[in-house]
Amino acid sequence: VNVSQGRKGFKTENAQSTGGGDKATIQAVIHGEQKGVRSSSQVFIRLLGHVTIKGTTIPASTNLIGSVVFSENRVMITTESIKFNGDLYPFRGTIYDQDGMRGLYTGENLANDVAKEGGQSAISGTDQHVTNGYSMVTKVTNTLIDGTKTVLEKAQRKKSVDLPANYKIFIKLE
Repeated sequence: VNVSQGRKGFKTENAQSTGGGDKATIQAVIHGEQKGVRSSSQVFIRLLGHVTIKGTTIPASTNLIGSVVFSENRVMITTESIKFNGDLYPFRGTIYDQDGMRGLYTGENLANDVAKEGGQSAISGTDQHVTNGYSMVTKVTNTLIDGTKTVLEKAQRKKSVDLPANYKIFIKLE
Protein backbone atom coordinates (compact mmCIF):
# COMPACT_ATOMS: atom_id res chain seq x y z
CA VAL A 1 0.00 0.00 0.00
CA ASN A 2 1.39 3.39 -0.97
CA VAL A 3 0.18 6.43 0.93
CA SER A 4 -0.02 9.92 -0.55
CA GLN A 5 2.01 11.32 2.35
CA GLY A 6 4.88 9.05 1.21
CA ARG A 7 5.94 8.14 4.78
CA LYS A 8 5.60 4.93 6.73
CA GLY A 9 4.78 4.35 10.39
CA PHE A 10 2.55 6.47 12.60
CA LYS A 11 2.45 10.19 11.77
CA THR A 12 0.73 13.19 13.25
CA GLU A 13 -0.13 16.47 11.56
CA ASN A 14 3.05 18.35 12.43
CA ALA A 15 5.54 15.57 13.15
CA GLN A 16 7.85 13.30 11.23
CA SER A 17 7.24 9.58 11.18
CA THR A 18 7.47 8.15 14.69
CA GLY A 19 7.14 4.53 13.64
CA GLY A 20 9.94 2.61 12.03
CA GLY A 21 7.85 -0.21 10.62
CA ASP A 22 6.45 -0.85 7.20
CA LYS A 23 2.83 -0.16 8.07
CA ALA A 24 1.25 2.88 6.46
CA THR A 25 -0.85 5.47 8.30
CA ILE A 26 -3.51 7.41 6.43
CA GLN A 27 -5.17 10.64 7.51
CA ALA A 28 -8.96 10.63 7.40
CA VAL A 29 -12.02 12.25 8.99
CA ILE A 30 -15.35 11.11 10.36
CA HIS A 31 -17.72 11.58 7.41
CA GLY A 32 -20.68 13.65 8.59
CA GLU A 33 -22.03 13.94 12.11
CA GLN A 34 -22.93 10.50 13.43
CA LYS A 35 -25.25 10.40 16.44
CA GLY A 36 -26.01 7.49 18.71
CA VAL A 37 -23.12 5.28 17.58
CA ARG A 38 -23.22 2.02 19.55
CA SER A 39 -21.01 -1.03 19.81
CA SER A 40 -21.37 -3.14 16.63
CA SER A 41 -22.42 -0.03 14.65
CA GLN A 42 -20.81 1.17 11.46
CA VAL A 43 -18.97 4.49 11.21
CA PHE A 44 -18.53 6.36 7.94
CA ILE A 45 -15.00 7.60 7.25
CA ARG A 46 -13.56 9.78 4.45
CA LEU A 47 -9.94 9.63 3.28
CA LEU A 48 -7.99 12.91 3.21
CA GLY A 49 -5.26 11.67 0.88
CA HIS A 50 -5.07 9.22 -2.00
CA VAL A 51 -3.93 5.65 -1.45
CA THR A 52 -2.54 3.15 -3.97
CA ILE A 53 -3.58 -0.47 -3.43
CA LYS A 54 -2.48 -3.22 -5.81
CA GLY A 55 -1.67 -0.66 -8.50
CA THR A 56 -4.99 1.18 -8.22
CA THR A 57 -4.99 4.74 -6.91
CA ILE A 58 -7.93 5.41 -4.64
CA PRO A 59 -8.48 9.18 -4.50
CA ALA A 60 -8.86 11.46 -1.51
CA SER A 61 -12.48 11.93 -0.36
CA THR A 62 -13.25 8.24 -0.93
CA ASN A 63 -15.57 6.92 1.78
CA LEU A 64 -15.20 3.70 3.71
CA ILE A 65 -16.89 2.03 6.65
CA GLY A 66 -15.45 1.08 10.03
CA SER A 67 -16.82 -1.33 12.65
CA VAL A 68 -17.24 -0.12 16.25
CA VAL A 69 -16.53 -1.81 19.58
CA PHE A 70 -16.44 0.04 22.91
CA SER A 71 -13.65 -0.31 25.45
CA GLU A 72 -13.60 1.31 28.89
CA ASN A 73 -13.19 4.91 27.64
CA ARG A 74 -12.51 4.61 23.91
CA VAL A 75 -14.45 3.85 20.76
CA MET A 76 -12.41 1.22 18.92
CA ILE A 77 -12.89 1.31 15.14
CA THR A 78 -11.44 -1.09 12.57
CA THR A 79 -11.67 -1.26 8.78
CA GLU A 80 -11.59 -4.37 6.59
CA SER A 81 -11.91 -3.19 3.01
CA ILE A 82 -12.55 -0.20 0.79
CA LYS A 83 -14.86 -0.10 -2.22
CA PHE A 84 -13.78 1.84 -5.30
CA ASN A 85 -15.24 1.72 -8.82
CA GLY A 86 -17.27 -1.37 -7.93
CA ASP A 87 -14.27 -3.35 -6.66
CA LEU A 88 -13.35 -4.25 -3.09
CA TYR A 89 -9.76 -3.80 -1.93
CA PRO A 90 -8.22 -5.05 1.32
CA PHE A 91 -7.90 -2.16 3.74
CA ARG A 92 -7.38 -3.70 7.20
CA GLY A 93 -6.71 -0.91 9.62
CA THR A 94 -7.20 0.45 13.10
CA ILE A 95 -8.38 3.99 13.86
CA TYR A 96 -6.18 6.18 16.05
CA ASP A 97 -7.23 9.44 17.70
CA GLN A 98 -5.38 12.76 17.60
CA ASP A 99 -3.71 11.86 20.92
CA GLY A 100 -1.88 9.01 19.13
CA MET A 101 -3.75 6.27 20.99
CA ARG A 102 -5.78 3.50 19.42
CA GLY A 103 -9.52 4.29 19.36
CA LEU A 104 -11.38 7.55 19.86
CA TYR A 105 -11.35 8.92 23.42
CA THR A 106 -14.80 9.29 25.01
CA GLY A 107 -13.92 10.40 28.55
CA GLU A 108 -16.38 7.90 30.02
CA ASN A 109 -15.26 4.89 32.04
CA LEU A 110 -17.86 2.14 32.14
CA ALA A 111 -15.86 -0.04 34.54
CA ASN A 112 -15.75 2.71 37.18
CA ASP A 113 -19.47 3.40 36.75
CA VAL A 114 -20.29 -0.27 37.27
CA ALA A 115 -18.14 -0.51 40.40
CA LYS A 116 -19.56 2.69 41.93
CA GLU A 117 -23.22 2.03 41.15
CA GLY A 118 -22.97 -1.67 42.05
CA GLY A 119 -21.35 -0.85 45.39
CA GLN A 120 -23.92 1.83 46.18
CA SER A 121 -26.72 -0.56 45.29
CA ALA A 122 -25.27 -3.24 47.57
CA ILE A 123 -24.94 -0.86 50.50
CA SER A 124 -28.43 0.58 50.14
CA GLY A 125 -29.99 -2.87 49.55
CA THR A 126 -28.74 -4.55 52.71
CA ASP A 127 -30.96 -4.93 55.74
CA GLN A 128 -29.06 -3.67 58.76
CA HIS A 129 -31.29 -5.61 61.17
CA VAL A 130 -30.11 -9.05 60.00
CA THR A 131 -28.65 -10.89 62.99
CA ASN A 132 -27.46 -14.07 61.31
CA GLY A 133 -23.97 -13.49 59.79
CA TYR A 134 -24.56 -16.07 57.04
CA SER A 135 -27.80 -14.36 56.00
CA MET A 136 -26.00 -11.00 55.86
CA VAL A 137 -23.25 -12.35 53.56
CA THR A 138 -25.83 -14.00 51.30
CA LYS A 139 -27.91 -10.82 51.17
CA VAL A 140 -24.87 -8.63 50.34
CA THR A 141 -23.65 -11.07 47.67
CA ASN A 142 -27.07 -11.27 46.00
CA THR A 143 -27.49 -7.51 46.13
CA LEU A 144 -24.05 -6.98 44.57
CA ILE A 145 -24.84 -9.40 41.77
CA ASP A 146 -28.24 -7.81 41.13
CA GLY A 147 -26.79 -4.29 41.27
CA THR A 148 -23.95 -5.08 38.86
CA LYS A 149 -26.32 -6.83 36.46
CA THR A 150 -28.70 -3.86 36.49
CA VAL A 151 -25.89 -1.36 35.92
CA LEU A 152 -24.46 -3.39 33.03
CA GLU A 153 -27.87 -3.77 31.40
CA LYS A 154 -28.51 -0.02 31.74
CA ALA A 155 -25.05 0.82 30.40
CA GLN A 156 -25.48 -1.44 27.38
CA ARG A 157 -28.85 0.14 26.58
CA LYS A 158 -27.70 3.74 26.90
CA LYS A 159 -24.02 3.45 25.91
CA SER A 160 -23.67 5.41 22.70
CA VAL A 161 -21.53 8.27 21.47
CA ASP A 162 -21.92 11.09 18.99
CA LEU A 163 -19.08 11.57 16.51
CA PRO A 164 -18.67 15.10 15.13
CA ALA A 165 -18.41 15.71 11.39
CA ASN A 166 -14.88 16.14 10.02
CA TYR A 167 -13.20 14.94 13.23
CA LYS A 168 -9.63 14.15 12.19
CA ILE A 169 -8.45 10.56 12.69
CA PHE A 170 -5.65 8.30 11.52
CA ILE A 171 -5.96 4.84 10.00
CA LYS A 172 -2.98 2.61 10.70
CA LEU A 173 -2.96 -0.23 8.20
CA GLU A 174 -2.08 -3.72 9.39
